[in-house]
Amino acid sequence: MVATIEPRKNHLLILNIWRDLCQRGESCPYLVVAGPEGWGAAHVHDMLHRSRLIRSRIVRARNITSTALARLVANACGVLVPSFAEGYSLPLAEALTLQAPTVASDIPVLREVSGGAALHLDPLDGLAWKAAIQGLAHRSSPAATQLRAQATRYVSPGREAYFQLLFDFLRQQAQGPASTGPQTVP
Repeated sequence: MVATIEPRKNHLLILNIWRDLCQRGESCPYLVVAGPEGWGAAHVHDMLHRSRLIRSRIVRARNITSTALARLVANACGVLVPSFAEGYSLPLAEALTLQAPTVASDIPVLREVSGGAALHLDPLDGLAWKAAIQGLAHRSSPAATQLRAQATRYVSPGREAYFQLLFDFLRQQAQGPASTGPQTVP
């Protein structure tokens, strides 16, 4: 996971899945949580630091360089983006640009950013997230193979496309609401 730790990023979903995997003695992969602690993160901080059960399977990467983070993401079994809300989600775009298998919340902005290159799940469906994580944990599994193939289809918008979208948006805003014909002002 690459995100500031705050409630809308939904770290607790993933930490509870890790706790469940460890409790059941199931194959529990390592989870790397990259990003600083933000507002309202006390409950996540407590779970990360006080849960003996998951502490040995979770690695915190607080002050990681961009190069090291890119290398980490590119070599990860998968990237998890379980957010409830996002503005754009640069970590999702970056993970897919690096062709990392990615599971993201099924919210409009993440669907738009991924362009169908990620697996989208309800951010409250812990069982579906757990199944996806277990599939990704084994690089040769059908689920992991499928998500890697999906990630290769990602098309980064690039500079020209980004600015074209921006200019189109600004042009649309300058023109105002669509006119349906002559209008009179009272």
